[in-house]
Amino acid sequence: RPADAVRVSGEAVSLNPLDEDAYVVRAGLQDAQGDLEGSARSYRDALELNDTRWQAWAGLARVQVKQADFQSAAGSFEKAFGLAMGEESADDRYLAGRSYQAMNQDEGARRHFEIALAEPGWEGEADTRAALGEMAYRAEDWAGAEKAYEAALEKRPRDPEFLGCLGMARLWAGKF
Repeated sequence: RPADAVRVSGEAVSLNPLDEDAYVVRAGLQDAQGDLEGSARSYRDALELNDTRWQAWAGLARVQVKQADFQSAAGSFEKAFGLAMGEESADDRYLAGRSYQAMNQDEGARRHFEIALAEPGWEGEADTRAALGEMAYRAEDWAGAEKAYEAALEKRPRDPEFLGCLGMARLWAGKF
């Protein structure tokens, strides 16, 4: 049971208060249980022991995204990526991009989205292409929005949101 796992991980922390892995495991379990504050605290505890643990920075960033603290999430992701040496996931790059996008920092968002898209066979490609379409749409770059939504639809045909956004981009571009 998840509650038992959180309890056991807490016992592991009590027995090994200098073991950063125990804090990271507890943080992940707390996050899975919906205890975002506890999870963030556990990731920070792990980072107090070892601030070069990129997985803890990435975990903290994911929690910060769930808390809609996009500025902190972007900073935590940047620390994680600086330490990860290419080991980070495309999912984390996507979330970093979304964090920058939420702050209207399209350059940072685009950089992370493009890195995520370079991951062969990544399952989040359609959503990433749609996020690029959102940025193009916001910039009134109708051709760019159209191209991005068409690419998203190649990965997820008939997605009603993507179809609607593609239609709006074409409408604004004067194609109807």
